[in-house]
Amino acid sequence: MFFRAILRVTRCAILGATLALCAAAAPVRWTHVSTRDYEADHPGLGFSRRFVSSAGWADEFVYDAGRRTWKDGVDDPQMEATFRMALRDVGNVAGPGADYRLLRVDHLQIAGRPFLHAAMRMKVEGRMVESHLYLTAAEHRLVKFRISLYLPLPEPSEAVLAAFVADQMRFVLSHPFRTGATTAPLTREIAIRLEPGCLDKPTGVVWLSYALARADYWRRSGRSLTGAGELEPGFAEELGARRSALEAYRAARAKTPGLRSAYWDALEQVEQAGFLAEYVWTYLRQGDWAADEQPAKLARFDAWRRVHLGNHRPETRAGLVIQAVPATP
Repeated sequence: MFFRAILRVTRCAILGATLALCAAAAPVRWTHVSTRDYEADHPGLGFSRRFVSSAGWADEFVYDAGRRTWKDGVDDPQMEATFRMALRDVGNVAGPGADYRLLRVDHLQIAGRPFLHAAMRMKVEGRMVESHLYLTAAEHRLVKFRISLYLPLPEPSEAVLAAFVADQMRFVLSHPFRTGATTAPLTREIAIRLEPGCLDKPTGVVWLSYALARADYWRRSGRSLTGAGELEPGFAEELGARRSALEAYRAARAKTPGLRSAYWDALEQVEQAGFLAEYVWTYLRQGDWAADEQPAKLARFDAWRRVHLGNHRPETRAGLVIQAVPATP
């Protein structure tokens, strides 16, 4: 057997109640940022969803590989070969110079469902991560997760991983999407867009906080989503998001001595001078912002910024997009 050839197989069970307690102790907030549907152009490849957090990133894949008779769980005769191929793909993607190291291969039970699992460490864009690969079959489809956490690992890391897998399995099992079948009904949702490599930088969590604040504003507004593509912010939305990001920057700086950002330092100076609303209006104004929203101290801010901001350039490294995804029942 494949697993015995690499490492001794170990088995562990994570009960639902224990999982819930551990998850409560693991303050990692995962944000869905994109969904990709491959099925129409490449039958059998299904769809994938990406999630990000301050702890790392995760990808979920649901597909049938052109076969609609997968036995639920991990006992299908082709399951080990499929897992071996997925594990080899991870090693190939890591490439030379990544310090790739396989830590263990085992069987796991998460919320009562069996998974084939592997843990490995590697360097991604100069930063060490621990990646976990999970594979199971459900409703005649393959479900694969790859979760990558930055080192040092969040505590308790096993609960962080198990909580994510259990939560996403609930989504998969309740989802109407069926690979190799007709396209499921679509709905529109907000997804977060981050610049490539944004979360690999010290201020990545600040921009994630900015995007989360904007997404929260939209959800609380109750407005319906129409069209597709980039979602431009309103004035109050942008102002609130910059303010939330400044709070995140101060929190990150308190945790990481020496952390500095020229942009966020400048914006903090603006806020302390009482001109944050004027800054947003002057540097970030969208064409559809109403004139009656215009801040009262624009003239004073204009004089102040000429002295204190010099050749300042505004930054926006995150945003929101409207995308169509398969509807949940």
